[in-house]
Amino acid sequence: MTPYDNSNPGVAHFEVTSTGIPQNLKLEFLNLNDTYGKTKVDYSDAKWFSVDFAKRFSVTSLDPTSLATFRKVLEADESYTLDYLVAKLGFDPSVSS
Repeated sequence: MTPYDNSNPGVAHFEVTSTGIPQNLKLEFLNLNDTYGKTKVDYSDAKWFSVDFAKRFSVTSLDPTSLATFRKVLEADESYTLDYLVAKLGFDPSVSS
């Protein structure tokens, strides 16, 4: 896990159906803001931000048709797009900083 270009460090995980289609994408990010200035952070004190694509964006399958539909939703709704862009970098869009 390493941060990339102004993002929080995170991992992605998903399931693959028997037909080879990825689904149930979830992203987990460590919130670095709570670690600044500390020399040690116990795992139990770490703050995490989770993005469940099915719950947050109604994207359950990562097949071409589902992704094309998601892209069209993003193109049609600027607020939704900003929420997605902020969340995929590991930040909670509901928290202004």
